[in-house]
Amino acid sequence: MEKRSGGGMQLFLQVVGAVVVFVVLLLVLGYFAFRFWIRWKLGPQAAALMKLGVQPIAARVSLVRSEDEHQQDGTASLIADFKAAGYVAVDTFDVPEMEGMRLWAGFHPAEGFAVAVYDHAVLPPWFDLVRVYESLDTDTVTSTDKHDPRHTPPACTTTADPELEPAQAHALLNSMPVRAPVVRVDHRNWVKCFTDAYARVMDHILASGGPDMEALDRNVEMFGGPRDLDEEQKQQALEMSRASHIAALESALIDRFLETGTVTAHEWRNLEPRVVVVHERMDAEGAVELALDFSNWPDAHPPVADLVSRLADTPIELFEAIGEILPMAARYRLLGEVDRPVRGRVYLAPG
Repeated sequence: MEKRSGGGMQLFLQVVGAVVVFVVLLLVLGYFAFRFWIRWKLGPQAAALMKLGVQPIAARVSLVRSEDEHQQDGTASLIADFKAAGYVAVDTFDVPEMEGMRLWAGFHPAEGFAVAVYDHAVLPPWFDLVRVYESLDTDTVTSTDKHDPRHTPPACTTTADPELEPAQAHALLNSMPVRAPVVRVDHRNWVKCFTDAYARVMDHILASGGPDMEALDRNVEMFGGPRDLDEEQKQQALEMSRASHIAALESALIDRFLETGTVTAHEWRNLEPRVVVVHERMDAEGAVELALDFSNWPDAHPPVADLVSRLADTPIELFEAIGEILPMAARYRLLGEVDRPVRGRVYLAPG
């Protein structure tokens, strides 16, 4: 059994949230492999994941009620065991943003615990059992064998043990001290808790700076991926994965901006095509390229080069400083600022 605290919120989407980065990394590697006709020796799980296709990292998810049959043989027995332990069904949902992901949602009427039994098209079934606090911190007991402690947020705990049975998991979570006022999860708030939790755990993952070579190697080991890539191939695949990571980060920043209510839904529909995000994870080159996009200035323009020499480590400030010296017609308009998942600003492009 492995217990960790500190990292990203572990409510419900232990694998969709924490392991998704690893799955995406494998799929990106697969795309790279096919493009360059590389012959890989893949484990069965990796080969099955490849068939799902390359998926972008989903910064946010939604739930759609499903009446389809279970995808894995062991799913029904897991659900039955939770019902025997006193859990009540909420519904079965598909997750449109995650190809192949389905889950059974339930709760314990007496304790207010939430449970998700994951029924993935490729991965064996597993569950998350969660106590939710009013602060949105959580205590989670999960049966996944792919838990990464670094994805558990501060003030949250995760106990991962693939050998746990539902009744054992319930007893274990029930034995943990209650640390703060709790949210009693039931059929009325389960979906909101789920989607809010996913957003929080993904914010934590996306704020981490993206996958590195160590994560790639760990993913290969975890899913039975290719072990014979050379460094150049691995580096190119890693860069592709990081690009997906940045795209998801920018999507999450926009979501947090929309939560502020700065613009109405009607306004957003009109503005969205012209919206850009500048954030602290950008590099100087990206900030300069974006800032000059509506001007005819080259990035070697002396005033711009001077700003880069002084502000290269602070992309938001660099973008702002370039904007201040541009012709008015080429300047972006600031719409708002957010601080999650990282510090960022949302702008409206000229037009």
